[in-house]
Amino acid sequence: MTFNSHNLRGGGRIFDAIDHDDVALVRKLAGDPLEFAKRRNRMSPLMYAAYASRLEAVHVLLEAGADPNEIYLIDPAAIGTFEGARRHDRFTPLHFCLFYHGDPAIAEALVRAGARLDSVSATGWIPVALAERRGRTQAAEVLREYGASKGMPDSGKGPAT
Repeated sequence: MTFNSHNLRGGGRIFDAIDHDDVALVRKLAGDPLEFAKRRNRMSPLMYAAYASRLEAVHVLLEAGADPNEIYLIDPAAIGTFEGARRHDRFTPLHFCLFYHGDPAIAEALVRAGARLDSVSATGWIPVALAERRGRTQAAEVLREYGASKGMPDSGKGPAT
């Protein structure tokens, strides 16, 4: 699956480096507190790298101290500026990974860095249920290997596939 960021712009050079898979520049910019703190459409660099399926950038950002449990919170006044923003409310980097590409290596990197397997999005999805719903079977298996189960909290609601 090819990544397309046509509807996501701004935020700073770190996001452009992630877009271009320029790991050396991501590493350099991750050391800059001002760049590391920037947001693109309310996404942190780690959320964005997980969304864009950039494994090496995910590793670099985690090594630099990015929080694998940071929660994406929508601004109700901004709904409509980012297509589908409501369905992303309370997503973690792991949710973004599973919703968009489901790269099992990124899922594992996030979990190994401490991503919670029981975090619930605003629409009721826990990571393993989201992975299964989106057909990310390899990523779901990785999550189960780390202890995820269907018995975790999940309202049964969620975004359509």
